[in-house]
Amino acid sequence: MNTPLTEDHMVKAGRLICIDHGEYSDYSVRGFFVALRDFDPRERLNAFLDEHTDQRERYSFEDDAFIASLISQGLLLEIEYSTIYTGGYSSADEFEFRP
Repeated sequence: MNTPLTEDHMVKAGRLICIDHGEYSDYSVRGFFVALRDFDPRERLNAFLDEHTDQRERYSFEDDAFIASLISQGLLLEIEYSTIYTGGYSSADEFEFRP
């Protein structure tokens, strides 16, 4: 998805960001982060891929390495979080807090 970046596509300092990955049964939330500085995520991805050209190939992108690069550049701070699961299929029987 290469949508052109406009002002509202920039990550702004102080913003809470959920980084997710995958589709369907492979979908996962990688974590929650706070942006420490304004940045252009597409620009940072392109710079990362310029340094790791092998990851441009399909099935080769290591998103955890990209996230680590954003953290090491001082752009993101990872936030510890917990989950409140409200159940499935409209039933509260499975409600639980997951620290």
